[in-house]
Amino acid sequence: MPGAPISNSRGGLGDVSVALGYSLELGRSTWLDLGTRVKLPTASRAKRLGTGKADVTVSGDIVQDIGSFSLFAGARYRFLGKPAGSALQDTWGASGGVSYRLPGGTIVGADYDWQESATPDRIASTEATGWINFGLSRKLRLQVFASTGFNARSTDFAEVCRLAGA
Repeated sequence: MPGAPISNSRGGLGDVSVALGYSLELGRSTWLDLGTRVKLPTASRAKRLGTGKADVTVSGDIVQDIGSFSLFAGARYRFLGKPAGSALQDTWGASGGVSYRLPGGTIVGADYDWQESATPDRIASTEATGWINFGLSRKLRLQVFASTGFNARSTDFAEVCRLAGA
């Protein structure tokens, strides 16, 4: 239809990520969390939802517990699987946040995230996330979170519900 607005919106199944982490106690209430994450290319390349290549991210966070509060700051580096002929580049990211442990084990928190663009000469994405983590049993937790971005390179809005074993 002539004059109809063109949409950049896309939808569908995204890439699947598998992560592994380890915490090292540095002191009575200070931790170094080390992690790696592999993004498996399950998103549709035809819909421009993914690159069709696997990525690997390595990360480190410093966590400081202060009573029922935890503060954290961290950095990560992402090695991108680059499709042939692409100009994509590996990227740096940084994040920080705070959480609070409620009586009974429920945890609430908020994070801020900055991620360098994989496309040269584009601005970084910046996002904030609020979350709540419920203990369903000694070995099973439910996490619900929502996030929003602060510029055109960031997610408009996302919400996720995830189960995790302890």
